[in-house]
Amino acid sequence: RGTVGIAFERIPIEETLLSYVGSDDPYTSLSWGRVLKTGGKVFFQQKNEILVYIEGGFYSLKGENTSDNNLFSFTGSLKKDFFPLFDFVARNTLGVVIVGESFKEDNLYFSYGKGGYFSPKYFFLIGPEYEFLSYALSGNFLLEVSVLPSLITYESNSNSKLTFGLDWKTLFVYKLEPKWFLQGGIAFQNSYQYSDVRLNFGVRYFFGKREKIYLEDIEKVKEFLLQ
Repeated sequence: RGTVGIAFERIPIEETLLSYVGSDDPYTSLSWGRVLKTGGKVFFQQKNEILVYIEGGFYSLKGENTSDNNLFSFTGSLKKDFFPLFDFVARNTLGVVIVGESFKEDNLYFSYGKGGYFSPKYFFLIGPEYEFLSYALSGNFLLEVSVLPSLITYESNSNSKLTFGLDWKTLFVYKLEPKWFLQGGIAFQNSYQYSDVRLNFGVRYFFGKREKIYLEDIEKVKEFLLQ
């Protein structure tokens, strides 16, 4: 049995100061940037012996006095859950991930009219991904680790590149008390001329008592970390 879903979103492009907050030229009084990504995606997922996930999306990217752009995206993965002997391990998967993107126009420039964000003519990534999720401390601590080494090829600024990449995330949720959770995570991405490190730590309060940690709690941490 599989699940089909549709999601719509409108989010800012946070890659550079130009794409996120924009730029103002004091000599010409021109302003540009502040690009918004608007669109949606359709996805299918199936969880049996083999975990299948397929996603396709289309987005429009528009900013203040920047050229309009379109993005087609595709994500697919096949993973196998190798159930371990220990009850406290909730997920132990290994599989392959494929990501593809194509932009209508290259906007990786910072001059007037450009958005200043990575928008290659094509982008393709493939690699093995390992995911581990485990409970500890009598179910009061939940840890998730994922590692994705990959081969990446793309064309940007009329130049083609073939390089290696690494995507690594570690997330946790710890129940301090029935109404207080400590949570956080770190995400690291690295490839040719690109590195990104994100940290997120905080506490979460519930108005009602929580007797246990759910898998949805770690997904909320991931949402905060990668937004």
